[in-house]
Amino acid sequence: MKLREILKEVDIIKIEGTDSIEINEIKYNSKEVAENDIFVAVKGTHTDGSRFIEDAIQRGASCIIHDGKNTYPDVTDIVVSDSRKALAQISDRFFHSPSKDL
Repeated sequence: MKLREILKEVDIIKIEGTDSIEINEIKYNSKEVAENDIFVAVKGTHTDGSRFIEDAIQRGASCIIHDGKNTYPDVTDIVVSDSRKALAQISDRFFHSPSKDL
C-alpha cells in the first residue's frame, strides 16, 4: 500500500520526504524492521522508541513516524503529536479496518 493512503487519517505536524513509497509492513520493534517498512517510535513506560530509530533505518525502514525533534534525512520522516495514536490510525488503515467486522 502507498504511504499516502496509509496516512489519510493521521494528524501530521511535519513530513520530510516522499509519501509515494510502497510500504510492506508497520513495525514498532526495530528488531523486526525489514526493507520498505514503517517504523513507529512509541514512547513506553521505561523506554522511548526514538532510541531505536537509527537501528530501524539500518534494517531498511523507508519511513519513520515519531513525535520527536530530530530529523532523519535518509528516510521519509514524519513528525506527529502522538506516535501511539498514529500507530493505531495507520494500522487500522493498513489492515483495512478489521474492527468493522466485529
